[in-house]
Amino acid sequence: MSRRARVAAGAPLGALAIFVLLHFTRPELDPARRAVSDYARGPGGALATFAFVLLGAGSFALAGELRGISRVAPALLRFSGACVFGVALFPVPQAGDPPNLIQLASAAHGTFAFLSFSSLILAMLVCVRGFARTAHWRRQARPTLLTALAAIVLQLNSPNYPRDVAGFWERVYLALLWGWLAYIGARAAARSTR
Repeated sequence: MSRRARVAAGAPLGALAIFVLLHFTRPELDPARRAVSDYARGPGGALATFAFVLLGAGSFALAGELRGISRVAPALLRFSGACVFGVALFPVPQAGDPPNLIQLASAAHGTFAFLSFSSLILAMLVCVRGFARTAHWRRQARPTLLTALAAIVLQLNSPNYPRDVAGFWERVYLALLWGWLAYIGARAAARSTR
């Protein structure tokens, strides 16, 4: 198995494990109400930032593993990974930060997050066709399509979620996206050992 295949499979799983750990070590952040990005500020912030870096690295590695599927999907995955690095560079602001920093960090973080998620969903949709045409990926076409459609519904409805459950729905959304990265990365890793 190549190093790139191991990163494609392991990096998203490592990031998910870190966020689960942070959920238990930061009980003051109600997961039903608070965004995952809130873990990047305060105790354990460096760990959350590392999780975002892992997700970016996993996206880049998966892009390399899916080169033969299409030309567009790997570019979208690399763009998504670069945007996740932007999320890591610009953590959400917290109370007490200077007003100009709050505006800059909020705008940058939100923009990078939106672009990362949107490009990942587009990459998934592009992969559906490539998966369907390739014998060893064919079984991943339908799950990829269903995951992308579910993520689109969740993304489009996100402004409508009540504040007291917005964190819960964000976690469902992120589990779909990052779970797909981990699953397809694992499939790519299994394929590279053959």
